[in-house]
Amino acid sequence: MTVAEKGEREGGLHEVVRESGLETDEPVVELRARIGRINADLTVGVDVTRVSSLLADKSLAYMGYKLHGQGFVIDAILKNELTSACADNAEQIVRPYMNGKDLVQGNRSRYALDLYPLGQDTVRKEYPKIYQHLLTHVKPERDQNREQFRRENWWWFGRTHASQRDALCDLDKYIGTARTAKHRIFSFLESNVISESKIVIIASDDPAVLGILSSRIHIVYSLRTGGWLGAGNDPTYNHTECFETFPFPDPPDSLKAQIRAVAEELDAFRKSRQAEHPKLTLTQMYNVLEKLKVMEAARRSSPSSLWGGRVAQATGVGV
Repeated sequence: MTVAEKGEREGGLHEVVRESGLETDEPVVELRARIGRINADLTVGVDVTRVSSLLADKSLAYMGYKLHGQGFVIDAILKNELTSACADNAEQIVRPYMNGKDLVQGNRSRYALDLYPLGQDTVRKEYPKIYQHLLTHVKPERDQNREQFRRENWWWFGRTHASQRDALCDLDKYIGTARTAKHRIFSFLESNVISESKIVIIASDDPAVLGILSSRIHIVYSLRTGGWLGAGNDPTYNHTECFETFPFPDPPDSLKAQIRAVAEELDAFRKSRQAEHPKLTLTQMYNVLEKLKVMEAARRSSPSSLWGGRVAQATGVGV
């Protein structure tokens, strides 16, 4: 329930922290009250809805590519068929492709046909099989598109994505995160990977940036500044609010080196586990991690764990 009054005033925010017996005549609902100015997002305290973009974070984070045509996406078998008669540089236009689901649930080894900035005649002459594929599977859909650019340039993605291309052109890898996901996970992706619009692209190959983004400080910040979406009410990472407003710390070089080492180890560990177990997803990994955290918290808060800790201190035995 919300009761509002015009103007900026102090009020009381009452949040449910525990409830029981809801199916009985005497339900118990325990509330936690906080008094203060209530913000637009129904919080008390710092108003993150008023944060501003920072110049230091500009031109680093982008929405992924909008293809506007599923015919651009192919599997490994079709890739080999379409590139069999192509020039040696076919790998530059048939690039690995990932969407948000691929990032958190496992790569399905798909590819995207990226013909920008080639002209139509060049594509037809140098890549005839690819041209015919797009003519059959993309052009009919694009002919119905209301936007002139997409109708006339039907063999390109829905946008030129010049900003993303410029930001990534000198990098060997970049950081990606699914826009909507149960767990906020940042990973390194190879620079030739086409990330679809459900992935946020962060144009940095610095492991220190990956480590800071993966830190609890940034995760909590992104949960406050981002939104929520879907049946599971999963958090969304809107880069204009979550990234461009985030005040990155500037630690000493010694600490930054430690952050880089830990971030590289984390990224390599996750990828090696997935390589060993192809059906293992990042979501499953972090589901297990959350359960372990809950179990550890319960163990620490139980009387038996406190008693066990005292025994361990007295005997010098680790528990």
